[in-house]
Amino acid sequence: MSIKVTFAYGIVVRQAALAARGITKARVLEVFQADRPMAEDGELLSFGPSFGGEHARSSYDAWSPSGLSTSTISLT
Repeated sequence: MSIKVTFAYGIVVRQAALAARGITKARVLEVFQADRPMAEDGELLSFGPSFGGEHARSSYDAWSPSGLSTSTISLT
């Protein structure tokens, strides 16, 4: 597992966790308001950087209703 991540408020999503919850990559892109992830490999999707820690955490709260959780997402 090797993926590019940002060291400033990035977001890493486990693809296996998405699949287990029936959440598509297209849905993640829609929720994150992104055209594509910053990076991806067979296991992870990486997004970021966001606009600071507070923005990353408030965004996470907004994503929760979509089925995304701390077991799916890691804030860096």
